[in-house]
Amino acid sequence: MKRIAIYAFMLMSLLYSCGQMELKEDGTSRYSRDSLLDLLGHYSYIGCHDSVIMTARPMIDEALEAGDTVTAFYAGVFTAQSFLFFENTDSIKYYIDRISPFYGNLDKETFNDRIIYNNVLGCYYLRTDLDYSRALSHFLEGLELARNAGYVNNTVAMLSNIVNIFYLQEDSLGYDYAAEAYKTAFSENSRNTYYKCVACVDMCGMLLLKGQTDLAEKYAVEAEMWCDSSEARSQYAIINLLNAEICERRGGMEKAAEYYRKAVDAADMADKGTVSNLCLRYGGFLERTGDYDRAMEMYQKGLELSRYNNTLEFKNNLIGCIADLSYRMGNMSMAGEFYRLYKVYMDSIYISREREFNLLILSNKDIMYQQEILVKELRLQESERRFIISSLIVVMVVVTMILVIVHYRRKQKIYKALVEQHRKYMQTLDKEKELKAGGVASGRNTYGKDAEVRSGL
Repeated sequence: MKRIAIYAFMLMSLLYSCGQMELKEDGTSRYSRDSLLDLLGHYSYIGCHDSVIMTARPMIDEALEAGDTVTAFYAGVFTAQSFLFFENTDSIKYYIDRISPFYGNLDKETFNDRIIYNNVLGCYYLRTDLDYSRALSHFLEGLELARNAGYVNNTVAMLSNIVNIFYLQEDSLGYDYAAEAYKTAFSENSRNTYYKCVACVDMCGMLLLKGQTDLAEKYAVEAEMWCDSSEARSQYAIINLLNAEICERRGGMEKAAEYYRKAVDAADMADKGTVSNLCLRYGGFLERTGDYDRAMEMYQKGLELSRYNNTLEFKNNLIGCIADLSYRMGNMSMAGEFYRLYKVYMDSIYISREREFNLLILSNKDIMYQQEILVKELRLQESERRFIISSLIVVMVVVTMILVIVHYRRKQKIYKALVEQHRKYMQTLDKEKELKAGGVASGRNTYGKDAEVRSGL
């Protein structure tokens, strides 16, 4: 997975999309700038990098003479990335140094140009200085820009470049970035099958570093499927390399050898970084199977390629492998020479770079830890707020229920008193009626007796 070919395609896609953006700059150069972007984007998309350089390079001086630093920046970015395809690191540095002072003049509302700039710088520092920390910083900045702009493909590209740094370190901590790249590549907004292939390759590589061979195979199969459908030929070598490692871990040495041979056959379509990785991995396989001569041949081919392209990726690994194999083959003078060379590289570059990278990772982890703590505190505060609100609601409901019950009981008590009062009142009325009824009857009896007396007389 240690590949720079992915950088090439990513930059090509990024630059092609750059030609479609709307610029907010006002001035006489507006039309020519848009035309320039369209033209350079087209050349990059079809792989005519010589034409990009021939067109963009003179535009830098013309734009600077006219005081148009934005156009100069665009032309310089195209020129630098085209030299990246040609492995010309000196020219990359020259044009990056020329345009870097104008980075602050770019419109903050446009994202493509700044994403491309950070991608080119990240690739440059990784390949020429093996400066993991600076490369990671630029890739992270490009990732933030891509996320803010909502560019799905660019987001996957930046995430994949970050995963590549961790793969170079053989560090499975890059798994989270690979998982995010996979999730983004297969989101509803993603239609690019190339980036689906890249995301599967990233997941496979990280899972192998985590020791999850069975799950890694699943992504290797998926990567091959998307590779065929998207014609991502630059990925054939790395996919076969990953398949070879999977087979070797399972003891299928013949099948692993077959995949290694397929990877070698596809090397012409891969970038130089992937070829160096192939030489290192295949050489190790040949050494483990006892074919020392061919293993030494592969190691030396990878080292020669690294020296020719002036890149540091895998260089220390190749030097160390040559030293160990020379000692095993009995060539003590050659072993001593490469051991000294290995020590020089380790002391001068690799140890300091790894230390800087580890410090940056620790710093980022600390920031992420602080952010997680902040998120947890906010969640806790939100939970407390919800608890307080819920408690208040419960209290209000309970109080309301108590008031309703009290009111109901008072009402019932009043009704009971009224009923009792009414009952007593009715009893009183009944007694009065009885008394009245008794008085009338007594009067009637007296009148009857008087009548009888009179009639007797």
